[in-house]
Amino acid sequence: KGWIFLERFASMVKVAMTPPDQAAHAAYSNSEDLHKLLMTGGGDLRSAVADGGDVLKRILKKTSDELSTKRFSTVSLDLQTGRRSVGGREAVWNLMMDMLDSLLDQWDQEQRSQRQR
Repeated sequence: KGWIFLERFASMVKVAMTPPDQAAHAAYSNSEDLHKLLMTGGGDLRSAVADGGDVLKRILKKTSDELSTKRFSTVSLDLQTGRRSVGGREAVWNLMMDMLDSLLDQWDQEQRSQRQR
């Protein structure tokens, strides 16, 4: 379930970067509830970036809290070799933050790119 959370977060980022009038087409799901969740999360993220640091920090705290409730299973290769891999939660959080850091640095350029797709 933890890796699915990362996919949902990536979809929300895509929605956030898409103009609001086109956002409904930025992410797809056969579940109406999930589609609403992606649209709401993306809209919240878009607003947080526009409003500044404190709002974005609150959203990231909420996201971190939600991530901490997700389950991660050990990769079978790790079980076979007896190696300890980077924890799933830690890996997902690092990927989310890397994605967000990169996008914040290039937000305007990435928004233009999303409009052209």
